[in-house]
Amino acid sequence: LARYRKAQAADSDPLPQVVETIKAGGKVLWVCNTVKRVMAAADAAEAAGLTPMIYHSRFKYIDRVQRHKAVIDAFDRKKNAGPALAICSQVAEMSLDLSADLLVTDVAPVPALIQRLGRLNRKAVPAPKGHEPPETKPFLVVEPENNLPYTPDDLTVAKAWLDKLSADGISQRHLAEAWKQTSVNPPDLVPSAWLDGGPTTTVTELREASPGITVLLRGDVEKIRKSSDIGRYTLPMPPPPKSVDWRSEKYKGIPVVPTESVVYDELRGAQWQK
Repeated sequence: LARYRKAQAADSDPLPQVVETIKAGGKVLWVCNTVKRVMAAADAAEAAGLTPMIYHSRFKYIDRVQRHKAVIDAFDRKKNAGPALAICSQVAEMSLDLSADLLVTDVAPVPALIQRLGRLNRKAVPAPKGHEPPETKPFLVVEPENNLPYTPDDLTVAKAWLDKLSADGISQRHLAEAWKQTSVNPPDLVPSAWLDGGPTTTVTELREASPGITVLLRGDVEKIRKSSDIGRYTLPMPPPPKSVDWRSEKYKGIPVVPTESVVYDELRGAQWQK
């Protein structure tokens, strides 16, 4: 079943097509490679008069759960028949069961792009015999100013793969066939948290992680003492700038940072205070 078609952004700016889709009542998923780019895209969308939902990894777990639900509900046409715009990081690749009318995505490794495309026109079904096939939905690929968090080789392969896709009538089968035709080196073997080491339980990452730390805000420590649920308030963060004094204390082994060292909003997430 053909689900997708390529679209071209004027001057490499996807925002005009995003605005057009929202005005027509459509659902738009915009996936960026870094949280910094998520926030820049959200700021641009807000300046254009839109109201984006922001979803990335730098939320307290208690708020991230709410962000996840809000995005899913906004794209559920039974709960919300109107337009929706979600601007997300890579968390969209594996956790969002939704069907967008327009996908905007930074160029990323092929497996990531396939996962992101899986959120576009997800609810399409074959037309009854004798009827026109369902309309394909567009996707726009944006090239960031740098490769982060990927390697140049990852993105070179991805661009070659994208070039092998036709302009319209793209199905999941076409995505797989284009990948087979793209000349790539075999992937490096890496340890598996699921398969290696025998019948043991190991706490580790399921994917290669970017450098970062997990912290608690000092203002949340008293809440944790009362509820004993530390996981609800842990906050993943990138390494802090050298100017930020954050190594003040620990609670159960987790660094506790002064609340004023982090700018936190339950709808926008966290960033270090500049």
